[in-house]
Amino acid sequence: MMTAYLIAFIQRLKQKLWALLTVLMGAGIIIVLFLGIAYITQWFLPASVIHFRDLLKAQDIEAIRQFFLSFGEWSALVFIGTQILQVFFAPLPGQLFGLLGGVIFGFWNGLLLTMIGLSIGSLLAIGLSRLLRETLVQRFVPPAIFNKFDYLIEQGGLFNFFIIFLLPVFPDDAVCFIAGLTRLPLWKLVIVCLIGRLPGMAVLTFVGTALHSDMTLAYLVFSIAMLISLIIWLFDKEIMNYLNPKN
Repeated sequence: MMTAYLIAFIQRLKQKLWALLTVLMGAGIIIVLFLGIAYITQWFLPASVIHFRDLLKAQDIEAIRQFFLSFGEWSALVFIGTQILQVFFAPLPGQLFGLLGGVIFGFWNGLLLTMIGLSIGSLLAIGLSRLLRETLVQRFVPPAIFNKFDYLIEQGGLFNFFIIFLLPVFPDDAVCFIAGLTRLPLWKLVIVCLIGRLPGMAVLTFVGTALHSDMTLAYLVFSIAMLISLIIWLFDKEIMNYLNPKN
């Protein structure tokens, strides 16, 4: 009996990991594409944007903080706008922007501004990708490939995207574009994106507010969030059956 359960668990884990790998491979292609676009457009960027890019490369937190504060009463809107844009430029360090929210605006304001920017940026990215699937991509990608892609994604379902959005080590901005290429409902993808990103961004914002203090609490909260997400990912069917029992 235990052997049967173990075999079934291993089979489920293989299916979920393969679906997850499919998403990450697609995200990798998106990142390479954006890197190419960034390389081409760097010659046409305004001086202020180049300066900001250099600050990001140097990861000079205090200099970046002063850059945003230099906009005065517009600093919050500039920060939100930057968050939106960084979703579309996947190579930009999105985790750094979450950290900066806490450094510049404190925990609650920083988290609010970060989530507003990510919400708008993610919605636009997923929506644009869905539009391109219907109007452009399907014309050039053979149906057999798309059907295989949809099958692999739907095996893992929304929880694959939840895990990717939750874990900051994954390229979640690029995954927004992959999510839009699926047949999964748009509104569900957006909700999963926001719920999945919230814990990680909360931890990063908290870290930003206390860069020079004890990080034990932040690490503990982050670890608990990771553990809960992995349990949900592995046992999504059982959880959904428990929450929605069949009559």
